[in-house]
Formats: sequence, C-alpha cells, structure tokens
Amino acid sequence: MVNIIKSVGEGAAWIDPAVAKVALNLFPRPESTKLLYSSEAPDARAQLTERELEVLKLLVKGKSNTEIAKDLIVSVHTAKAHVCSILQKLCVDDRVQAAVKAIRENII
Repeated sequence: MVNIIKSVGEGAAWIDPAVAKVALNLFPRPESTKLLYSSEAPDARAQLTERELEVLKLLVKGKSNTEIAKDLIVSVHTAKAHVCSILQKLCVDDRVQAAVKAIRENII
C-alpha cells in the first residue's frame, strides 16, 4: 500500500488490478501481442530489451520510478514507460509481480 501511495504521489496512475483485468478483457488483443498470451510465447527474458532488463534489476531492488530515472540518467516519464513495457511483456499486473516473476524465472 505504501508503494502505491508513493507511486501515485510521483504522478503514476493506479488502477486496482482486478478492475484493470476486467477492462483489458473488454477489448480484443492486437495481433502483435497475441503471442505473449499463448502457450508458445518465447521466454520472458528474450522479450525484454537490454534497457528494460536494467530497469527490471532496479525494480527488483525496490527502487521507485524517480530512483530508477536518477540511476539511469533518464526522465521519470521514461522510467515509467520502461516499467509499463516490462509489466506488459511479463504479463503481470504490478511491480511486485514483475519482481517475483523476474526472480522465479531467472530473468535477472
């Protein structure tokens, strides 16, 4: 809960994962992302860019978007965009799930 409050304070938008899942299921998936949800999807590490892997490592360390931006010398907006892309590519709902998946699947 504290991380959510901090993220919102930094300008992030927060949507309950259950609500987000319902909303996403209302729209058909574009052809380019169907592979991500199929049983034939390639391993998660292969889907991430080198920069996204750097961001994921910092995310696993518990860093906020602001801290990630400072470490990588990018804007907070860019850091948020990388985190969003990571969440989509890993098919997870939040940063915690991304960190857990990264560790469990030896992505980092």
